[in-house]
Amino acid sequence: MNIFFCGSHHLTTFDKQEVEECLHKYAPLHNIYVLCHKSLENEVLRFFMENEAYAKNLHLITLHPLDCLPLVYQEIISYLQSLGTEVCSFEHRDIGVYKSKYKEYLKEIFPVIDMVFCMYNGDKVTTVIPIDVAREQGVEAVIYELPKDDLLKSKQGFENKIRVVLDE
Repeated sequence: MNIFFCGSHHLTTFDKQEVEECLHKYAPLHNIYVLCHKSLENEVLRFFMENEAYAKNLHLITLHPLDCLPLVYQEIISYLQSLGTEVCSFEHRDIGVYKSKYKEYLKEIFPVIDMVFCMYNGDKVTTVIPIDVAREQGVEAVIYELPKDDLLKSKQGFENKIRVVLDE
């Protein structure tokens, strides 16, 4: 299965733990696609650096050309590529990305995606834009509710944190 991982911009310690747990669950069995432009992707990159055997299941997509990324990211991406990670770029040259352009990029990615998995802690409603685009494209979409700073929520089971988003 091809899973597009996306999520919140600002992650707490609990959120980061949840991201890692989900990746441990899905990365060994599925292809993980990530569009790099938020802090969630830092956690995904860290996970695959620490779990190199799964790097072949990672597909990184950057908005900006690789040579425009900070050197540390270039080095990480290069290393993951050497382990089998596929990398491509939209070659976006502007610093900012308008919502309409972001949605256009998602529409280019989603034809190969089976499920959009959005890890959301309620920080910004724009985080769930991939869910809206997935629904428009007929792609299965789920929202995984991150705990933010809620210890009780962090201890809930997987089934209590996931919501399948159905077409209207």
